Amino acid sequence: MAYNSEYHKTWRTMHRERLRIKDKLYRQKNRHNISAKRRTYRQQPRVKDRRYAKHLWVKYNITPEQVDNMLYMQDGVCAICKLSEPRSRNNRWHVDHDHTTKTLRGVLCYPCNAALGYAKDNLAILRAMISYLQQAPSDMG
Repeated sequence: MAYNSEYHKTWRTMHRERLRIKDKLYRQKNRHNISAKRRTYRQQPRVKDRRYAKHLWVKYNITPEQVDNMLYMQDGVCAICKLSEPRSRNNRWHVDHDHTTKTLRGVLCYPCNAALGYAKDNLAILRAMISYLQQAPSDMG
């Protein structure tokens, strides 16, 4: 019997609930294999690059090339610490932005981005941190 796409569409529509249950049971029975395949798939460089590009577009409305251009304008270094390595687990730079106005400020390495995040971009907190470091004794021993 030849494949009839209209017949199969109708059959699947009529048996939607039956197929949903069958698929759910399959996923439960094979969840470890499915998880392993997903992990392997996500580790592929082209998939990582595509996910990063989507993240940049959805969150900041920019492309990876625009991030590279921003980094080039910063002489290829973090805007704060001036190191040339992103120092992150995935070896990617972080786009810094103002959370209120959503404007982009620059490209940072992970530690500098995290420090700003922990300080909540609050100048008073950052000044207090500097004051603390200046007043703290240099040798606790």
